[in-house]
Amino acid sequence: MVEPIDKWLDSKLDEVTNLQQEILLYQQLKEQFPDLSYSIDRWRHFRLHSKCVDEIATDVDISHSCGCCNDSSLFARPYILVGGAKIFCCETFTIGEKAYNGGDHPLPGWRTKLLNAKLSQEIIDIIEKYFEAHRPSECEDEDGQEPFI
Repeated sequence: MVEPIDKWLDSKLDEVTNLQQEILLYQQLKEQFPDLSYSIDRWRHFRLHSKCVDEIATDVDISHSCGCCNDSSLFARPYILVGGAKIFCCETFTIGEKAYNGGDHPLPGWRTKLLNAKLSQEIIDIIEKYFEAHRPSECEDEDGQEPFI
């Protein structure tokens, strides 16, 4: 199907405008966070990072390393929101793993790891609430009886 070029040109101009705004924001953030860096994971998630965020992070993204694996690692990525952009700690913390029957198992020592990184109690509280809401499911035999051993 052939269409007028105007519609395509408008969409490209919008893309350029959005990209310019994004670049301006990152330049401003670089002034606030001189060590600003970025990462792109295997799913092409773009993340900004700064060591300056470690002690001032106010929120945390919690996600699994893989959506299809039943025992995938559970990651915590603390961040702050500045000008609509998330700026993450430089370290991604492995705090648990997905349970085979649903929910998540916390890894031993996850709290200590975060406290040693000087993260706030607020971040730890958010993660604890996550684990409370995502407890592993209980496993029962089909007929509700104890499994034969």
